[in-house]
Amino acid sequence: MVKIDLIDRKILYELDKDARVSLIDIARRIRKSKQFVEYRIKKLTESKVILGYNTIIDMTALGYHAFRINLLLKSMTDEQRKAMIKQMISDPEVWWYGHAEGSWNVCYAMAVKDVHDFNRYWEKVLNRHGNMFKDYLITYYADLTWYPSKFLVNDKNNDLQFSMLSRKETDIDETDKRILDAIKNNARFNYLELEHKLRLSRATIQKRILKLQKEGVIVGYKLWFNEKMLGYRFYKTYLKFNRWNEYTRVYEYCKRNPYMITVNKTIGGADFEIELKVKDLQHFEEIMEALLTAFPGMIESYEFVAFKTEDKMSFLPDDF
Repeated sequence: MVKIDLIDRKILYELDKDARVSLIDIARRIRKSKQFVEYRIKKLTESKVILGYNTIIDMTALGYHAFRINLLLKSMTDEQRKAMIKQMISDPEVWWYGHAEGSWNVCYAMAVKDVHDFNRYWEKVLNRHGNMFKDYLITYYADLTWYPSKFLVNDKNNDLQFSMLSRKETDIDETDKRILDAIKNNARFNYLELEHKLRLSRATIQKRILKLQKEGVIVGYKLWFNEKMLGYRFYKTYLKFNRWNEYTRVYEYCKRNPYMITVNKTIGGADFEIELKVKDLQHFEEIMEALLTAFPGMIESYEFVAFKTEDKMSFLPDDF
């Protein structure tokens, strides 16, 4: 585990709130020099605490539907498992992939234009790997909301959130698509580099990005970092409800808990999903006990997984 101090955590938090924040603004907020901040970010990147910077793109605004698939795998050799993971990650429909322990071994998210595309994709997966699955669960995402990683600095009062999968389709052209593809995994993009790569003027790129932000296609810019290097584990819990009229209260509760980083409203399987960054299993259980106490009789049951690795993170399918 890399030695991380409070200054590092503050820098990570600023980048997580807005991955495009300038070095000067970070320096001003943490009362350090720009050169100091630049050095710390370089060290955090070299030590693989910082894994990347993602542009949060609302897929529904581009006509996509998002699904989450959980797999319980049969016994297999390491070689078989690695080959399966490599092939599944390379599927262009897959935009997030994690290897877990607990109720499920594999959890991943994919996106398609319609149910026919999903059927074609799923038949392909079953033909390739179906004999390796002991069980599986397919869930449709109705809403995804991200919160900044407030546990980094124990900030319980930040109302910032990024929501997606809740917008009508927006008309975009090929130039917009090229820009989105160039910045989806490069949120701290440099305009000069984009000019050369896309062969477009800076003014055109800036105008297009502002338009995409205004229309809700670009929702925000977020840091992807390795919580294990800071002494935390990534957990996900799947909740089934007895009552469904208190979603607003649950959202607000999760927003105020610094360890809860994502909430998902789903169709099929569980009613609600919460992603957390916690210190260990005991810490997770304490948070869940507090949640059950805050909403007595509402949560019928829950299951959970703890992630070993996150192997892919993007907010657009590769074949966009």
